[in-house]
Amino acid sequence: MTDQAGARKPTNFPWLRNTEEDLQLDAYGGIVAEYTCKATGGLLIGDQVFLGSDFGVDKSTTQSDYDTAIGVVMGGAQIDMYEVAPYHPGIPAALDGELVIVAWAGRVPVALEGAAAAGTIVGASAATAGAVVTPAVAGRTAIVAGPAQTSGFVTIILPYLT
Repeated sequence: MTDQAGARKPTNFPWLRNTEEDLQLDAYGGIVAEYTCKATGGLLIGDQVFLGSDFGVDKSTTQSDYDTAIGVVMGGAQIDMYEVAPYHPGIPAALDGELVIVAWAGRVPVALEGAAAAGTIVGASAATAGAVVTPAVAGRTAIVAGPAQTSGFVTIILPYLT
């Protein structure tokens, strides 16, 4: 979205966005929106984030912060603001103050602490900011869609927020 001078303006109206491989069943993507990164060290592709009181997104190890969890980082100013990053999770997406693309619903990669099997419900980790863990203990939960993992990243399905 741009203003009359052609400058990009962030919007909180969601839109559908997929990777370049959007016609494949295993492509990442979904309903996304742009937010301002408020994380001091920046945000990575695959970070689970929450909406702060300043309407920016951040990650934390404080479980109560994830009561306002909104989704997973899928892109940002450090990569490309025009598509969901088809890159591997863990790549820097945005620095503090930059725009970041957050998926509200869809198929997304997320950082995993510990192990998880397909069909497992995961939630925010109390040990690693931005990661998910099983069993889900707080905040927004999601379902593991990919094969079982013992560490690293796992593909999850984010249900649409109502």
